[in-house]
Amino acid sequence: MKRYKIISELGKGATGVVFKAVKLDDGSTVALKKLVLPGHLDANEEQEFIKRFKSEAQAALALKHPGIVAALDCGLDEGTFFIAYELVEGMTIEEALKSEREFAPEEVADIIIQAADALAYAHREGVVHRDLSPGNIFLTNEGKVRIADFGVAGFTSKETMASEKDTIVGTPGYMAPEQIKGGEVDPRSDIFSIGCVAYELLSGKQAFTGDNLAQIIHRVMNEQPKPIRELNPKVPIQLEELVFRMLAKNPDYRYQNMDEVVIAATRVLEEIPRSRKTEEMVETGHAPMLVGIAGPLEGQKFLLQPTVTTIGKKVGDIILGDEPGIAAQHAWITKEETGWVLYDADTEGGTFLNGERIEREEILPGDKIQIGSVVLEFRGAGGHKGAFQDTGVLVVQGDAIGKKAGEIPAKRVPWPVVILIMIPGILILAGLIYSGLYLPYQYRSSLDKVTNPRWDSAFSKLDATIIGR
Repeated sequence: MKRYKIISELGKGATGVVFKAVKLDDGSTVALKKLVLPGHLDANEEQEFIKRFKSEAQAALALKHPGIVAALDCGLDEGTFFIAYELVEGMTIEEALKSEREFAPEEVADIIIQAADALAYAHREGVVHRDLSPGNIFLTNEGKVRIADFGVAGFTSKETMASEKDTIVGTPGYMAPEQIKGGEVDPRSDIFSIGCVAYELLSGKQAFTGDNLAQIIHRVMNEQPKPIRELNPKVPIQLEELVFRMLAKNPDYRYQNMDEVVIAATRVLEEIPRSRKTEEMVETGHAPMLVGIAGPLEGQKFLLQPTVTTIGKKVGDIILGDEPGIAAQHAWITKEETGWVLYDADTEGGTFLNGERIEREEILPGDKIQIGSVVLEFRGAGGHKGAFQDTGVLVVQGDAIGKKAGEIPAKRVPWPVVILIMIPGILILAGLIYSGLYLPYQYRSSLDKVTNPRWDSAFSKLDATIIGR
C-alpha cells in the first residue's frame, strides 16, 4: 500500500483482515482493516460486499462517541478497500474470555451500561450495528468499552458464515432471531446481541452453540439458554433477569431501546451490593425468612418482604396450595417497631402460632406458623428491637452497677434523680398500655368489617416469590 506501512496482523474476520500499520505521511499508528472478498462470491455478491464495506466506512466516520472506536481514514489503495481506525490499547472481550478471565457481576453490568450508551448514540444517528460479538467489543486498559466494526455484517449468506465443512467462521450465535430469518433489523436486534455477550461474560458459556450452523440457528430461534445462575450461582437474580429480557425471541418483549437498557442496568448495578448482602444473610441464617418444615412447602424458603408478606391459597408472596381450611388470602406478616407481627385475615380455618390460634401476634425466631397442613418456621433476625444485638447487659455486683462482669462499675445515681427519670417513664408506659390494648381493640373491631375487601384490593396481583430449596 502507498499510504500505510503494515507492521503486523491483529485479527481476521469473515470480511476483512486487521493489521497494525503506520500512516506514512505523519507516522501515526492505526488499526488498518482491509476488505477481503471470499473467492466463491458471484459478481452481485461481490458488489454487495463492497457496498457494505463502504457503508461501514461511512458509518464509522460519522460516529463520534467515546464508546465507539473512531475511524480516521478510508478509501481505495492499490485496488484494496481499507478503513483506518484508532488503535485501541487493550483487548477484545473475545480475547479476555479465551484467557479464562472471570468477570464480576458488577463489571458485567458496567459493560452493559457502557455498550448500551454507545449504541444508543449510534441508533439515534440511524446506525444499527448488526454484528455485535465478543470479537468487536474492546476493553481498554482503563476498563472502558469501545465498540468497533459497524455496518458490514448486515449482509451475509450461508456460505459466508460457513466453510465447506459447515463450521462457523462468522458470528450467527450472537444474531437476533429476526435477523437470522431475514426480517427487519432494528435497534432491538443489537439489544439481543449484547444480551448474548453479557450471558457469556456471566456464565462462561455461549448462549447458543452447536456442532454446525443449522443447529446454532435452530437454538437461537427455538431454545432458551440455561439459566445463568445455574452455571454461576454468584450472579444476582436481578442481573440474570435483565439479560434474559434482552434475549427474548420476540423483539417486542425485549427492552425497546438502548436507553431503557442503560436505565435497567444502572438500577441493577445499584442493587447488586444489597442483593449480595441479602444472599450472605440467607446463607448465614440471619435474613428474616419463613422455612417450610412440614406440608407441601417443606424445604422451601421465603424471604420476608420489607413491608408486608402475604400468605394465601392462590394469591400472595407465599402460596400455600389448594386444600380445605386455607383462604385465598389467609394471613400476612408486617414489620413493626417491636419486630415482625403475624395477622390472621379473619379466616374460618384460622392461623396458628406454636399450636395456638391467633388474630395478631408477634413472632420470634423459632416460632412455628401452621395454616392447614403447612408449617412454616420463622428464622433469622427478628423479635423485639435489639433482641439480636449485644447491648451490654447490666449486671449487679454488690453496690456497683456495671455493663458486663469484669467491666469498670458505673457511679451510683442519686435517688431524687431516679424518681425524676421514672416519672416520664411511668407516663409513657401508661400511654403505651392505652395504645397497645385499647386502640388495637378498636382497630380490630373496625378491621373485621373491612378485612376481606381490603385484602382482595391490595394484594390481588401479588405473585409468589420462592428463594429456593
